[in-house]
Amino acid sequence: MNHDVGPYLLGLLAPAERREFETHVEGCARCRAEIGELGDLPALLDSVPADLVAALSDGDDLGHAEPPTLLLPSLLRAARAERVAAGRTSGRRRSLLGALAGASAVLVIAVAVSWHPWNEV
Repeated sequence: MNHDVGPYLLGLLAPAERREFETHVEGCARCRAEIGELGDLPALLDSVPADLVAALSDGDDLGHAEPPTLLLPSLLRAARAERVAAGRTSGRRRSLLGALAGASAVLVIAVAVSWHPWNEV
């Protein structure tokens, strides 16, 4: 797994890094396949309701915030909706969607727990 795939898909690479990565991807079938498999992740993350994201970032001490009870069901609904929209899916795609939903939940919770904007300079 290339560590730039995630930041690339989320638009987090600096322009020079993005160009370098895109040049790499032109010659790397493995990275192209990863991008194809994970390409829906940004849309899945965007499906997390804004009020939920705000609730995660409003706490005085996010290190002690409880994970929101609606997060996982929301992500699973989004994954199911994607599966229905795509029609009958293969077992591999279902596994990938489930893994993406779980990874998205972990990512959102990890960011909420570790991000302390008041400590940034």
